[in-house]
Amino acid sequence: MWAFLIKLLVGFALSVLLRPKVDSPKPAKFDEFEYPTADETRPIPHVFGRVRIKDANCLWFGNLKYESIRS
Repeated sequence: MWAFLIKLLVGFALSVLLRPKVDSPKPAKFDEFEYPTADETRPIPHVFGRVRIKDANCLWFGNLKYESIRS
């Protein structure tokens, strides 16, 4: 019983010490986002079913502003 608990604790300690270090992700900047565009020269896609359109021709897209977080 004691040998099992010692092996368990040693294995846990080794797994904690040897795990890879993960860098924390950096927040995205406002300029890194891609927004839909509205252009009369672009073709209008005809979609049948459920598909993902990467470059949609859009007339309006949200309220694009940002505010800094203050604590």
